[in-house]
Amino acid sequence: MTDERERTSFPKLNETNWAFWSTMMEAELIRRKLWSSVDVVVNSSKGDGTMKNTKEIKTEMDEKLSARTSDNMEAARAEILIRLEQSQISHVMGTRDPRVMWKTLENVH
Repeated sequence: MTDERERTSFPKLNETNWAFWSTMMEAELIRRKLWSSVDVVVNSSKGDGTMKNTKEIKTEMDEKLSARTSDNMEAARAEILIRLEQSQISHVMGTRDPRVMWKTLENVH
């Protein structure tokens, strides 16, 4: 269990602080090695500089998404949920994937 003293202190997400909250939340998830459960990035170019085709990009994205562990996804989800004001929880209620939660909150704000 995470010691409360190890948690970075910043305001919970509300209707007005997305820019600050998302920056701090990203830093917190990176520090806890959970950010890769939220931010799955695929480069559009290969190592030799040529561009990947749509199938190659989709394959890599699918591989990265399936490589996320359920433990890390649950931990990232919990970290996000406990840092939301009550008014924000309805936006992500029932959402299990922290990546979907993040994108939903980003779109709302």
